[in-house]
Amino acid sequence: MDLVAQHGASETYTLPKLRAARSLWEQKRPCFTLGDDWIVAAFEAHRAFVASGGLPCAVRTCAVHYPAPARITAGPV
Repeated sequence: MDLVAQHGASETYTLPKLRAARSLWEQKRPCFTLGDDWIVAAFEAHRAFVASGGLPCAVRTCAVHYPAPARITAGPV
């Protein structure tokens, strides 16, 4: 969580690794993951770090501060 708190959460790097780690914990030690949402906790930690006067988020792929734009679907032509 400290890594995400200080550096943001990238969909291309950080979040897949966090999801993979969570998945391993769920398989091996599910009692330690019940009721926890690691992604939400990581996002909250990052928001709190930035709000506390930490450095502004510099990760342009940060899912917290620079979320991917919604997909635009073409309508009838």
